[in-house]
Amino acid sequence: MNSEHVREAEVTDVAEIQSVAAAGWRETYDEILDTETIENALAEWYDEAGLREQIESGAVGYFVAEADESVVGYCSGSTDGSTARLGAIYVAPERWGSGFGTALLDRFERWARQQDCTELQIEVFADNEVGNRFYRARGYSVQDRDKEELFGEEVAIQLFGGPLEG
Repeated sequence: MNSEHVREAEVTDVAEIQSVAAAGWRETYDEILDTETIENALAEWYDEAGLREQIESGAVGYFVAEADESVVGYCSGSTDGSTARLGAIYVAPERWGSGFGTALLDRFERWARQQDCTELQIEVFADNEVGNRFYRARGYSVQDRDKEELFGEEVAIQLFGGPLEG
């Protein structure tokens, strides 16, 4: 997998982004979150109109990874002053370990630097072992821990962060 297969998202990618999100959320969080919480998150955060708006706005860095002319992963995030916040990064579970996640993170980091950001923050569920390993392996460390309410369910989160180098 190389970065040539990562590009800016387009509104025509919405259905495939929704599919990757559903598969990723269910595989990752099935044993961590209640099914109702997962379904509520997918319905609210991945509705077609909302995704279209995020992609078209230009205020969000939104990227997709492709293989065989299909979207197999995506990431999105925003900036706040000199800090970039990665809001989501998911790869189709059957593609985990193929380098798509790293390519997406690399592309998001490059975009964040272009926005004059010097730091990256990533909120991850504390029980998400796959996500926690992924960010640690890429040099990010836990800066804070907290609890949040997610659609009525209390979840422990970790805030990863670090400098944007390069």
